Amino acid sequence: MNLTKRPPMAENILNRNQFGEHLLKTPRSSISLLVLIFTFHFSLFTFHSFSQGIAINTSGAAPNNSAMLDVSGTSQGVLINRMTTTQRNSISSPAAGLFIYNTDCKTFEYYDGSFWIPLYSSNNLLSTPGGITGISSACSGQTGVTYSIPPVPGATTYNWTLPSGSSITSGQNTSGITVTFGSTSGNICVTGNSDCGTSSPACLQITITPNVGDPVFSLGASSSRCQGAGNVTYGATASNSTGITYTLDAASITGGNSIVAGTGDVTYAAGWSGTTVITASAAGCNGPTTATHTVTINQIEAPTATAATEVASLQFKANWNTVTNAASYALDVSTNNTFASGLIINNQNVGNVLTYNVTGLTAGITYYYRVRAVNTCTSGNSNTITATTLNIAGGLIAYWKFDESNGNATSSVGSNTLTNNNSVTYVSGKIGNASSFDKTIGPNTQYLSIADKPELSFSTAFTVSSWINLKSNALNVRTVFAHKYSPWITFQTSQIIIETSNNGTTELVSSWNGNWTLNTWYHMVVTYDGSLSAGARMKVYINNVLLTSASENSPSSLNDPSSAITIGHFTDLGERAWDGLIDEMGVWSRALTSTEVTTLYNSGAGLQYPF
Repeated sequence: MNLTKRPPMAENILNRNQFGEHLLKTPRSSISLLVLIFTFHFSLFTFHSFSQGIAINTSGAAPNNSAMLDVSGTSQGVLINRMTTTQRNSISSPAAGLFIYNTDCKTFEYYDGSFWIPLYSSNNLLSTPGGITGISSACSGQTGVTYSIPPVPGATTYNWTLPSGSSITSGQNTSGITVTFGSTSGNICVTGNSDCGTSSPACLQITITPNVGDPVFSLGASSSRCQGAGNVTYGATASNSTGITYTLDAASITGGNSIVAGTGDVTYAAGWSGTTVITASAAGCNGPTTATHTVTINQIEAPTATAATEVASLQFKANWNTVTNAASYALDVSTNNTFASGLIINNQNVGNVLTYNVTGLTAGITYYYRVRAVNTCTSGNSNTITATTLNIAGGLIAYWKFDESNGNATSSVGSNTLTNNNSVTYVSGKIGNASSFDKTIGPNTQYLSIADKPELSFSTAFTVSSWINLKSNALNVRTVFAHKYSPWITFQTSQIIIETSNNGTTELVSSWNGNWTLNTWYHMVVTYDGSLSAGARMKVYINNVLLTSASENSPSSLNDPSSAITIGHFTDLGERAWDGLIDEMGVWSRALTSTEVTTLYNSGAGLQYPF
């Protein structure tokens, strides 16, 4: 055997010098026995030395060229160094690749330069831990969550790993742990460990669900509504919620209101006022979370409607009382007292006023009106007021506004234009312009006239209405209106005198005293109704006041002369002209009622046709 080709022997193998010295010291009988043993040993093995390696076998085969030592046999193996874990760990500075058999772990191990690496076999590997017991879904930030496994045979410690951001609060290195989760999903894994190695891991996938957010109402944290029955939906959203439930405060429920728990739809009672609180509860991880929405119910008092005034043929004035905090008022006018149909005005905001002139109506029709107060809310309806329009225009024969600037005076009713005689002028009057008669120009010179016509008959009943303004009282008799003597309406020495002629006989009918002021407008209405009893047939109103009759000897019917009708002048007698202004003169073929007279007077403002 070529010893120079052998790799270095282990430290406990004798070299040649040591072996020789040992033989010299050994007794001859012992040497003979040793020689016998070696002879037997070498008879069993044949050593072959080559430049590339050494072969130890019984077949005489050369070593494999890739091996420095090639040991083979059919009945024996190679026994390498055996030691306990403690003995292994006591090796000082083991070389990388050092190979041993660990008798504690019953496995071959090699040193990789940093650690002892076991070469496992199925009889000494730690088994994979059994299934991990615990929840697989958790909330972000959830605490006190426990996980455990059955003990792994042979394991002395356990190593747990968690998803990023999670932490073990207790139990690390044991078979059971308590966890606080972060916000990231991942796996919980555990391995069994011992001095002999580490098992394969057992893992459980963990899904981390984000925490439910606070509910946010679509209408914000608060809102307001007007008092009254109705429905409002107060919906909310919340991130990561599995569902939102809505509740109503106890006072609102007691007040007759209700809510749909799944939608937040609130049904309000008609009379409910005050505050309503809706609570939204969002279910989900680490929930529920809650938020509230506060609703202020605004209440405004309904106004009280009062009687209509200035009722005329085509209009009336609606009135009502003031309401505190009202910014304006809404008006309804209808021919139906339920306001279901026939609406003339429907919920019209008329502004912050307490009266409204309703126009464009039909004469002789009954109307109904109601009103509501308005600010950010609208009150309930007021009481309902009934107003029946007059038919003042009924029986109207002629109406002269005297709004011309010169020339003849046109009638607004019929073809009854007045001829301007001797340049009657037009100046500012009671309403618009007025006819102006100047007595200083000369006696009986300025007047307006129209020839007798069948429709201008005064035989049984009539009304003459006009606004008059006297400039002087120098003359004894001042004519306002004359159909000769039937009738003849004059102003005489601070009196209104009405004369009639029956069967061609001139007769003083009535005389009323009046306290007149020059250059002042007076509303004068003269009515005659032959169907009434004596003493009631003739009536005179001055500024809406029925004057007391001094005498009334009027017949039951009047003569209808064929003479022209004159205004501001009496044609048969001189010095009977009017000195002043006449405006808004109307002639009817019937006697107006006191209500109609009041309407024409219009609180002193007058009323112009159409009325």
